[in-house]
Amino acid sequence: MVQQDHTITKSIDISIIIPMYNAEQYISRAIASVINQQAHNFNYEIIVIDDVSTDGSCKVVKALNNPHIKLIELTHNGGTANARNQGLKIATGRWLQFLDSDDFICNDLYAKFEKKISLGFNCYLFSVIYEFSNYNLKQTITHIADKRAFGHYGSVCNKFIKREKCLLFKQEFSSVIRNQNRGYILSESIAEFLQ
Repeated sequence: MVQQDHTITKSIDISIIIPMYNAEQYISRAIASVINQQAHNFNYEIIVIDDVSTDGSCKVVKALNNPHIKLIELTHNGGTANARNQGLKIATGRWLQFLDSDDFICNDLYAKFEKKISLGFNCYLFSVIYEFSNYNLKQTITHIADKRAFGHYGSVCNKFIKREKCLLFKQEFSSVIRNQNRGYILSESIAEFLQ
């Protein structure tokens, strides 16, 4: 008797890319903030790119044993931008979300995104709260009058970006700081990108 595989492969709606380096004490909170979202209909994958951590970060991720998680262990430390690039190469989602390993998202983000998503939009911004040791800074986005201001709204970690619109992260080097992420490049000018 021949058995047929009746597994239905769902396409991925959102690829969450998390670069990780020595984040043993934070990474489970970052991943849990994605997994424990309020009810939504998105199918997602969490791509954790380990940048040759020397602590127990990879053990923490493996212990979560979740089918949504793909752990990629790099063999050469290349910095945050390189780790994000490696995630971009294997991401299959229609939308990309970047999340730093020491950050987390609010539990209703995907439900809100699902309500707002519309045809013709290539990027969605969301508000962020920066937590410092002695204060918090909240950046609330209520209206964008000039689409060219897109790059001024926080970091790469406060956006959903269509995968086909995102190019590899730009890595710049200076005499003082090496291998530091300086932002990302979009495949079109910002004005065209957001139309």
